Amino acid sequence: MGEPVNLSEIDAVTDSDVRALAGHQDGPCVSMFMPTHRAGPETRQDPLRFRNLTGEAAARLSEQGLTSREVVDFLAPVASLDGDTVFWRHMADGLAVFLAPGVHRRFRVPLDLEEGLFVGDGFRLRPLLPLTAENGSFLVLSLSQNEVRLFEATRSSIGEVALGPGPASMAEALADEDHERQLQVRSSGKASAAGRSMYHGHGAGGEIDKQQLERYFRAVDSSLGGILGVGRHPLVLACVAYYAPIYRAVSRYPVIAEGCVEGSPEERSPQELHAAAWPLVAPLLDDARRDAEARLAAVAGTDRSLDDPAAIADAARQGRVDTLFLAAAEAPGGRPGPDVIPPADEDLLEGATRDTLRAGGAVFAEHPGWGRAAALLRY
Repeated sequence: MGEPVNLSEIDAVTDSDVRALAGHQDGPCVSMFMPTHRAGPETRQDPLRFRNLTGEAAARLSEQGLTSREVVDFLAPVASLDGDTVFWRHMADGLAVFLAPGVHRRFRVPLDLEEGLFVGDGFRLRPLLPLTAENGSFLVLSLSQNEVRLFEATRSSIGEVALGPGPASMAEALADEDHERQLQVRSSGKASAAGRSMYHGHGAGGEIDKQQLERYFRAVDSSLGGILGVGRHPLVLACVAYYAPIYRAVSRYPVIAEGCVEGSPEERSPQELHAAAWPLVAPLLDDARRDAEARLAAVAGTDRSLDDPAAIADAARQGRVDTLFLAAAEAPGGRPGPDVIPPADEDLLEGATRDTLRAGGAVFAEHPGWGRAAALLRY
């Protein structure tokens, strides 16, 4: 991924982002990729190269029947980027842009992306897969008595997730406790900036007992159920050490990392949480990949596996693909890989990637050597 990069200068590419892009089918869909530079004279060329890409996109959209006015409106979200000096001054190694009716997403990424433009009925997603999907996506739950934050992260990025209507603090979660207990809290606690009671104490001998924490954590876990889903990605807790086993005991989430990011997380930045969480979650991510590879190896050569791109694409359209493995685009050192996918098969497998993600399946950007692609089927 090149030299270390400040996480504040890259954009989180999460599993949710990729699945949302995979689900968009209202074309035309424009995907633009280009390498970028963090410093040096090459930085002056990046805006010009982007302008050339947008010019090529305009021509391709015109070929598809859009009027001049429609092309201008379509590209309006990125029309001023080539002149935005602040934007180009804070680059990582690559830039990916996705445009469609109602969609405008751009990501600065720590990948040396190959320059390319794709226009079709769906977005081109494979260049981003090394950053997300089943290739390093995890969750961080920052949990204190006065604050709940959830982050979705990858090996190289982190971004906060909107929580919705769930409790944002212990005071909110326990607002319906009996009147006498609330009076005790108000008399001994401090008011928060929002006017809510602030809780203090960390367990035995403190003002907050274990049963209160259990009720609080159970309410948090229940509110996160729809956001966290079925437990495909590991969850790291960031909290005082006493809280972690209590949360694990009441949580229904099946994949919580051992240990936790210890200490109060309230004053820690997302980047600090990411740095502390990664060593805890990395072994779990490796285990998930090895498990997927083992499951595929166990059914290789049977009707539960496929390695022909056309057959894989057909199975993915039917929602039958549980896990899709794609060959590496390059071998180590930047040489073309031995199983580089030809353009025709690439288009088939791009469609299979989108269909697999839409159906809730997993996609690995590189696989351990079963040809150009391999699929583990649900049935």
